[in-house]
Amino acid sequence: MKRGEVIYKTKSFVIANPGKQLSEALNNSKENEVLLSSLLYASGFSYINIENKGGKVVFLAGNSKVDITEKFIFHKNNKEVTGLYKAEINQVYAIIDMIENRLASIMMYPMDMRINRISMLCEEMGVNSIDYEKVLRNWN
Repeated sequence: MKRGEVIYKTKSFVIANPGKQLSEALNNSKENEVLLSSLLYASGFSYINIENKGGKVVFLAGNSKVDITEKFIFHKNNKEVTGLYKAEINQVYAIIDMIENRLASIMMYPMDMRINRISMLCEEMGVNSIDYEKVLRNWN
């Protein structure tokens, strides 16, 4: 599936399921591979490979075809994510939920009010501006 399709499907899911954490989303989604792939794209990775290995799905990502490395594993039986990139994708999902569900209503505000609201929400979530801007830039 292409990057744009993956992000579109996840965006629709996130809007329909506001305020969820990634673990809840994985329990409610029928397309977990799509959901998890979109989080890697939102993290800024250009190349993603998925390897099905029995009851688990291994997600590999990188910025070129030669630097693709394993980021995390999704266990189908208990719908759990493990691996080095687990904390990062949890944060990316939370940022996407904030963008789609908590910030959508402020788009008509004046710029200074939008900036203040974004800063307040990022601080409340423990997200720094660099991570927020990275996800925002890649979430299209």
